[in-house]
Amino acid sequence: MEESDTVKKQWIQLELPLRHYPPKKVLKTQLDAVVFFMQTMDVPMMDQLIDDDSVFSEISNRKYFFEVLQSAFDRFRKAGDSYLKTQEGFCNTLSCNYLKKGFRFVGNLSEMWMDIIFEHQQGVLTEIYSCHFFTTHTEVNLKGKNLEVSFVKLPDIDEDEIDWEI
Repeated sequence: MEESDTVKKQWIQLELPLRHYPPKKVLKTQLDAVVFFMQTMDVPMMDQLIDDDSVFSEISNRKYFFEVLQSAFDRFRKAGDSYLKTQEGFCNTLSCNYLKKGFRFVGNLSEMWMDIIFEHQQGVLTEIYSCHFFTTHTEVNLKGKNLEVSFVKLPDIDEDEIDWEI
């Protein structure tokens, strides 16, 4: 294990004092830390914590994932949010990632939200992706709108190479 890995693992277990939400808690796993930094909208810290590119599916990549995430956080901040609350839930459609667990991240003022699934093994992330069929464990009526983020990177298309004739 490299020294930087040791430092990361030790750092994650530190208690982080905050004067606002999310509450002070011990971050024991990579998943705990990533969810915490999603709540505080801290992309640079998430980028450091997620050091395995295999976490990003074949339809996304690290750079694009963080660009989309930063854009979503910018929208939350523009709406006046200073942090994101979490609601636990799962994917609720058989044709997708049925029963995979994740979180709804809700702006503290705007009540806008985004739904993210975190697959993990014993707290170590194996995959992260958005979910458009997410259901929370508790019913909450939100006034805001779903940001409907998507980490799917579509291929660039050169319009000159498309045969427009049918």
